Amino acid sequence: MTNKRAVDNFFRIFAAATAALLFAACATDEARRVPAGESAGFPLFSLNEVSVLECDPQKPELKIRVELAYVRDSENPEAARRVNDEILRAALPAREGGKKYDAADGIAAGVERYVADEVAAYQATWTEIFGDWGHSAGSENAISVAGAPRRVEGDLLVYEIRVVQDLGGAHPSHATKALNFDLKTGRRLTLKDVFKPGFEPALEAVLARKAAAKGSVPASGFPKPVPHENFALDADGVAFVFNPYEIAPYSSGEITLKALYSEIREWLLAPPETAK
Repeated sequence: MTNKRAVDNFFRIFAAATAALLFAACATDEARRVPAGESAGFPLFSLNEVSVLECDPQKPELKIRVELAYVRDSENPEAARRVNDEILRAALPAREGGKKYDAADGIAAGVERYVADEVAAYQATWTEIFGDWGHSAGSENAISVAGAPRRVEGDLLVYEIRVVQDLGGAHPSHATKALNFDLKTGRRLTLKDVFKPGFEPALEAVLARKAAAKGSVPASGFPKPVPHENFALDADGVAFVFNPYEIAPYSSGEITLKALYSEIREWLLAPPETAK
């Protein structure tokens, strides 16, 4: 079932859901206009679903929540589709051997196929393995996916995705992904679009200094921070996102190391107008 309601602000994506609806979905049509008169909008698609495995008397539950702001641009629909494809593929990774999720049939279709696949995999796993674990009645597992613009500046869209999975392990797993887009073309920007060739040593040195200044980044035992494609083009610098276990233990949480534009100006292909 699909219900539509207007959402005035895409930042409501981070609000906690007050209730989970059984096999229900709701989508929004209201677009938040981009600053400076741009034509792209960011409506919110939201789906909350609970799957109860009826064949087991314990009735374990899997709760899935997906809330994704997406691009709608009537003047440049092809660019919008390319951005939405990248958002879905980054937010909803396909299972091994499975078809990637994309916006070819619409945002709702891609998300609903992802949910159906996760529910099927969960039920199969519970039936084969989890039943021997002696879970208590009402055992719950949960997946939450939320995505929204982090920054919109002219033709630049910086998009952030947060994924949390609690599937019965010692602790939930969580990850943040940052994507950068040229709204004119819909193309996702990479480090090669931002930096001149040979930038790696200089940027690694900056990240090493930033990591050393953080008490949560161990000096040894984990990989050193290096530039990678999980970055956000903020107004004052390039923020590199490192998820748990990438450069520090889980207890350190997500770590962001930002190289200010003023520190790396000589390596930028086109210094942002906001760089100071």
